[in-house]
Amino acid sequence: LSRELGDRRSEGIGLGNVAHMHRRMGRLDDARRGLSRALEIARQMGDSRWQGYWLSLLAEVEEEQGRLDDARARLDEARDLQEAVGDRLNLGLTWCRIGQVELARGDRAAAQAAATDAEVWRSASRQAPTRSCGRPSRRSGRGCLEIAPRRGAYERVASRIV
Repeated sequence: LSRELGDRRSEGIGLGNVAHMHRRMGRLDDARRGLSRALEIARQMGDSRWQGYWLSLLAEVEEEQGRLDDARARLDEARDLQEAVGDRLNLGLTWCRIGQVELARGDRAAAQAAATDAEVWRSASRQAPTRSCGRPSRRSGRGCLEIAPRRGAYERVASRIV
């Protein structure tokens, strides 16, 4: 319906939402295709906020498929876009996903650093997505809040929040 009405933004959001449901049902190939289409629409519209959101979800699917290098590249792009538009809530979730990818790669130090950033951004957003940050990654088996060292987190990244 959104496509017929010419509402590209709603079309992209609808495609992305259906793709997210496919991911939750374990239909990862369908999820990847749908998220790629939603991302393409956001890019065509120049909507950086939605680009960052769809990139982060697409990276989560790629992580679940074992495509860790692709997932990390998408997360880096999502992080940059989210920082540019000031999307603190989704930036925290993206850092959490970065930590999960690094943990799946076996780099515990990088995972802890990313998890610390996730915790700081999550706290700074004034909306605490503890369900998403605390949910274990399917590949790493660990949630972001489980791997985040608490002490010194704010001092390390405080300049990035201002």
